[in-house]
Amino acid sequence: MIYTLLGWEGLNASTMQKIIEIMTFDDRGSPQFGKKVFTTYKEGDYKRILFRYSSQATMVLRYDEQFITNERQWNSARKKFDENRSKTRMIIFDRLVPLEQKDGSSPLLVPSGDIYDGFIFEDSSWNYIEGVDARNY
Repeated sequence: MIYTLLGWEGLNASTMQKIIEIMTFDDRGSPQFGKKVFTTYKEGDYKRILFRYSSQATMVLRYDEQFITNERQWNSARKKFDENRSKTRMIIFDRLVPLEQKDGSSPLLVPSGDIYDGFIFEDSSWNYIEGVDARNY
């Protein structure tokens, strides 16, 4: 059994962090943290996902029900795309982008404000989905 934990920590005065952590139990019932289940995220094989962002910002990180587009086809008669959408439970989060600092220090990350990404659990892995339409969020 795999448990997915979503957490938050105020790291310091200028930085916050949120985490997606995986917890399993070994044969003796002891908890084990970190399992490589984020195989499609940023060309890596991650055990956990860590988001660090400016303490002046608010970042969304939730497990929620969302609509995703499974298929999209052009309908020439209606002159628009017909979409085959389904509702699914997923982890949804703000895409973080760099915010340049006026003093020349390294840029802080902040939510873009209008772009969300997510993870869907399929085949014992959390699969990354870029650009989730989170209007029902």
